Amino acid sequence: MQTSKTYSIGVKVKKDIKKKQIPFKTDQVIWYTSCDCFTPDLIIGKRLIIEVDGKVHDKEHRKTLDRIRKRALENMDYTVRIVKNEQVRDKPNQIADEIKEMYYKLSDTAENKKKEETTITELKKPLEIKPIPKDIQFNLDFWATEFNKKLNDENWSVEFFRESLSKYHPELVKNQCAIEKLILVLHGLNLRKTLDDGVDSLDFEYSLKFFKKSLNLLQELFPDNGNMIAIHLKNIFNESAPGFFKNLIFKGGPNINTGIVSIKDKDSLIFHIDNFNKYLSEFGVTVEPSDIIQECKATLQKFSKEKKLNYNWLIEWIHAN
Repeated sequence: MQTSKTYSIGVKVKKDIKKKQIPFKTDQVIWYTSCDCFTPDLIIGKRLIIEVDGKVHDKEHRKTLDRIRKRALENMDYTVRIVKNEQVRDKPNQIADEIKEMYYKLSDTAENKKKEETTITELKKPLEIKPIPKDIQFNLDFWATEFNKKLNDENWSVEFFRESLSKYHPELVKNQCAIEKLILVLHGLNLRKTLDDGVDSLDFEYSLKFFKKSLNLLQELFPDNGNMIAIHLKNIFNESAPGFFKNLIFKGGPNINTGIVSIKDKDSLIFHIDNFNKYLSEFGVTVEPSDIIQECKATLQKFSKEKKLNYNWLIEWIHAN
């Protein structure tokens, strides 16, 4: 939520760019699933987003959220420009000039640029918005872990999910947002290893089968949403993929299931990235090394010099890319 100080500075930005006859919109919600959305401070033209950030964004817990949000917007083919409060306060006209220059630069290249396929698809506003209740959100990881102990290939059915999940909370199986997040957790709990040239690696072919099975289940649970569920699920996994790889490197697996695989050199990392993209791209999910680097850099900054020595190979890989 913006503070009053941030809001007043945001108003000043709007006044300055309006004077320069630059088209903009405010309070426009950008959706990418039925329960996840962003509301940028300003959208200039069609694809340029301006975010005015206060000091709260310097706090560690906000940096990860901001990084994920920025990456998600860029994966929807937006260009994101972050402006600090003090920049607007001290040099408002200069900031407005920079925004104008970016707007015309993007407009000039838009006609000639071949639009690449985006990894996160922007959606229309959902007809019905059902956020995850706080009590379900709080217990979701625990319930998923307990539920997973009973789950196998034989009982992977709508009836089993409805009956079993209703015992945890009567609204859990009725909330699409909650079930989509549950599927994400279940994927982490169901990662499998395979031997490749005698080396343990994650079986992403199995992960692809898991996603397809999850999609069929979700479409049966929520038939009114039809094919849009596939886009929701694809978007969620695309957003989480860089963090997933960060956890593979530093923890050997997702937070809920660590120590599955050991990535101790760049060859192993590149192998896992290539295999992930080889199989999951069929589902529309991919991960870029540059996005993994963002997450790894943020984690390495928190380490002591001694701890960083264990990741010299990773630091070399980052510098090489």
